[in-house]
Amino acid sequence: MAERSYPFVDGATTDAEFSTMFDQIIGSGVRYGSAGEDLTVTADSSGLNVKVQPGVGFVRGTFYKNDAIKTLTIAAGNSNPRIDAIVLRLAYGTTNSITLAVIQGTPAVNPAAPTIASSDTGTTEFLLAHINVPASAATINSGNVVDKRIMLGSYNHFWTTTARPTRPGSIGFNTTTGKVEKTDNGTVWKDVVGYGDSITAAMLSSSEQLLLNVGRVNGSKMSVQETAPANPQVNDLHFF
Repeated sequence: MAERSYPFVDGATTDAEFSTMFDQIIGSGVRYGSAGEDLTVTADSSGLNVKVQPGVGFVRGTFYKNDAIKTLTIAAGNSNPRIDAIVLRLAYGTTNSITLAVIQGTPAVNPAAPTIASSDTGTTEFLLAHINVPASAATINSGNVVDKRIMLGSYNHFWTTTARPTRPGSIGFNTTTGKVEKTDNGTVWKDVVGYGDSITAAMLSSSEQLLLNVGRVNGSKMSVQETAPANPQVNDLHFF
């Protein structure tokens, strides 16, 4: 493969190449904003439509800003339900733009979400939400909207439960639960507990619960007694 480096003054660099470069630094996601101004997709039963709130995002390293609420039309319901997708669509070529779009799904008894485009030089789409369109639907309500945004942050990362990252070692704030959480393997998630926080059984794995029940956690013995032990051991935890 030939070597390639850019950008340089007076050098020829394409829009797709600039996007590739910044994608390595920023990636795709929504910038967290206050007062819901983070491209949240909402519905209010006002008809066959959804509304996308103002906000800022990146698609493959390319910047997008929406400074006003934008209404998108959802096609009428079919004889079977379907799942539509609300996306930010990045297109290279004559337009070189990012725009909001609706991808209509295929009606079925058990519908599947539509495929999202991904390309280094063509069209790339970033998923904001899935819309569950009931059979014969004539209106879309808030319960039909499933948030799928992935948040970006300078140092902190934000996401919803349904849009958790799958990268091992991820740590960030879950806006659904309102808690900081982490994953070691990209699948199993645990709340991050700080000083003064309470620990519940639900926050422990089954093996950790067994260890706690027998009085030992991470190799440390735990005991509760009225007076201090005569010969306390290093790493043991005693409550008295």
